[in-house]
Amino acid sequence: MIRRFMVTVAALSWLFAGCTQSPSPAATHVPTPTATIFVQPVTPTPSPASPLVLLVAPEKPTGLGQSDLHSSLQELAATSGLRFVSQTSFSPSALPPGLTIAVIADPDAARAAAAIADTHPQIQFVLLDPPAGTEPADNVSLIVSETQPGTTRAFLAGYVASVITYDWRVGMLASRQDEATAFTNGATYFCGLCRPVHPPYYTYPTIVTASQNTPAAGLAAGLAAQGVQTAFVPDDVATPDILTAVAQAGIHIISTTDPVPGASGQWAASLIYSAADSIKAIWPDLEAGKGGSVTPVSLSISDVGSEWLTPGRMRLAEAARDDLLNGFIDVGVPANP
Repeated sequence: MIRRFMVTVAALSWLFAGCTQSPSPAATHVPTPTATIFVQPVTPTPSPASPLVLLVAPEKPTGLGQSDLHSSLQELAATSGLRFVSQTSFSPSALPPGLTIAVIADPDAARAAAAIADTHPQIQFVLLDPPAGTEPADNVSLIVSETQPGTTRAFLAGYVASVITYDWRVGMLASRQDEATAFTNGATYFCGLCRPVHPPYYTYPTIVTASQNTPAAGLAAGLAAQGVQTAFVPDDVATPDILTAVAQAGIHIISTTDPVPGASGQWAASLIYSAADSIKAIWPDLEAGKGGSVTPVSLSISDVGSEWLTPGRMRLAEAARDDLLNGFIDVGVPANP
């Protein structure tokens, strides 16, 4: 009996042991390895500055025809896709980035630019009316004016006056002897002895000295009294009052300034320097990195009174102008020592 009971207890123990699950061991968390990415800092590479055109010019334009230089260079630069900057000073040690073409219209700046040109071959320098002794180079171009300021235009004015005036009755209001001599030489270059065929008989060309003490009407009367029909009035004399008085005397005017309203009806021509036109002529070479040229400053015959300066006469005037600028005609005035 006891034996049977022990067997029964053993069987029940085995049964209950089978129905009870032993706890599973706790899962061990294995961290997922993460990759460490090292980023090498990148130093930004500065983009090269876009090409730049620089103009160095005094605040007040000089007599070399700089009045339209700023606007013309700005237009040329824009057409070529270049930046443009204008300043009144030049520092060789602080050249702006991207400088490609530098137009220098100041004597001191031109001297400094010429001194550094050989160490900056990537820059094309254009020097306007540079100091004496300045030589062109592969990246230095020169635009030069007359040796004796005023005499080239005075000579051309005398020539044009004789071309357009009947009986050679030409004159000038002069404040400088060298300009008066050049005007006389220009007139006689065309008309020779310049002797009128009909009275009144005066010696032409006529020179009337423009004194500051003489009123405008008196200067005009001095020309008219000698039968002058065309007069040259240079810019150092050509005040609006004087130009108006000369026009009111019925005298045609050639000047180195622009017409004024009171004289426009008698205006025959303006003889105006333009450095901008000279630069336009060499601009393709400058863009291509070619320098070394020596170009005379452009001299335009503008504001033409076509009633007197007809197309045929204009061709004569332009031919004389070109010969003057290219050195084929000597104005006959010694240069100042």
